[in-house]
Amino acid sequence: MVGDFRQYWNNTSFEYGGGSKNPMPVGVVIGIGIIILAILIGVLFQNFLLPIIGILIGFFVMLSVRIAAEWERVVILRLGKYNRMAGPGLFWIIPFFETTYKVDLRVRVWDVRPQEIMSADSAPVQVDAVVYYQIIDPKKAIMNVENFAMASVKMAQTTLRDIIGKSDLDRLLTKKEEIGHDIKVILDKA
Repeated sequence: MVGDFRQYWNNTSFEYGGGSKNPMPVGVVIGIGIIILAILIGVLFQNFLLPIIGILIGFFVMLSVRIAAEWERVVILRLGKYNRMAGPGLFWIIPFFETTYKVDLRVRVWDVRPQEIMSADSAPVQVDAVVYYQIIDPKKAIMNVENFAMASVKMAQTTLRDIIGKSDLDRLLTKKEEIGHDIKVILDKA
C-alpha cells in the first residue's frame, strides 16, 4: 500500500500559480480554507461533527484541485486507462484513482553533441546539431513513447547519421540547406 501511495504521489505533481519557485498549490490553499471555515463554524455552533466533515472535505479538495499553465496539457489516466485531457486552467481529479502526467507544449531545444560520421566517400566528418521539437498531441506523447524527449533526440541523431552516411563530402559542404530539409522531412513523418 505504501508503494502505491509513493507511486501516486510521484506521478501526481501539484501545479503552481505565479512566477515564484515554490508557492503553495491552489488545492492546498482552498482545502485549508475549507478546514478553517468548518472548524470556525463548528466552534460557533458548538457542533463537533461539522469540523470532522470539513477536515475530510478539505483534504479531498487538497488532493483534487489542480492547475495547468497555458502552455501545459495534462493527460489523466483513471486506474491506468486513458480518461481525458485537462488544461489549461483549473481542473479536478479523483485522488488515488486518477494519475496525471503533465506535457509541456512549448518548443524545446536539445543540443546534440558532436559525432564523427563517415560520409559516402569514406571521409570522416565531425557533425553537431541542435534539435528543436514541439509536442503536438500530448496523448500520443504520453501513451505511445516512454520518454518523448529522448526518443526525439535519438531519432534526430539516427536520421542525421543516415543522411550524412549516404552523402559524399562535396554535397555535405555545398548543400547544407538541402540536407537540413531532407532531415526535417524525415523527422516530420515520424
